[in-house]
Amino acid sequence: MKNGQYCWDPKKLSLAHSNCRERVRRAMENGLDRILVDNTNMKIIEMVPYAKLALEFKYFIRIEEVALPKGFKNWYGMIPVLEERNAHNVNGEILKRQIGNFEKCTVSQLVKAARNPGDARSNPQSPPPADRNNNLSNQPSTSTSSSPSTTGLFGKNYEKLVLYCEKNKMRLEIDSQENNITVLKLSYPRVKPIFERLFKGNSVENAANNTLQQIQ
Repeated sequence: MKNGQYCWDPKKLSLAHSNCRERVRRAMENGLDRILVDNTNMKIIEMVPYAKLALEFKYFIRIEEVALPKGFKNWYGMIPVLEERNAHNVNGEILKRQIGNFEKCTVSQLVKAARNPGDARSNPQSPPPADRNNNLSNQPSTSTSSSPSTTGLFGKNYEKLVLYCEKNKMRLEIDSQENNITVLKLSYPRVKPIFERLFKGNSVENAANNTLQQIQ
């Protein structure tokens, strides 16, 4: 920032990423209940450092996807608009390359990559996203949030439940945590649900175990 104005300096990109990771770590150390990492996150390997922090501090993980505006079939069609709007003076050719480099991933894939860094390899076959119809996906300008009230991985039963919901195209959310009671909400399908059901337990792990016993 100079005189209150945002000034993009590509030479300081590495420092900016390092500072971002350090700010996330400090926020987790201070117990902040909801942390949003608003970064490009084009590749799984770019999100791995934040996933590792979430696992270390036992935060839940959610990957949010920005909606493709109506009237556009894919993000390539948005390039002229993105070129005009971005504050970094990134030209159309670079935007096109970035969209082509995009890697979709689910929370379980991200956590697996965080636990096994060798799994976070580049996947050039990953198609660029066309819409937002995947609650556990990301897009060419993604954010990764960590929060005790969002979907993610925490304990074996919860991990099994997340995988079950992904396989069956269900949305899983921690609806509330009050008076030592955790309420999990399952919705189907993920987008515009027509079915919702609540499951309770004395912890996230216990609620996940109770859920699995009733739905499997």
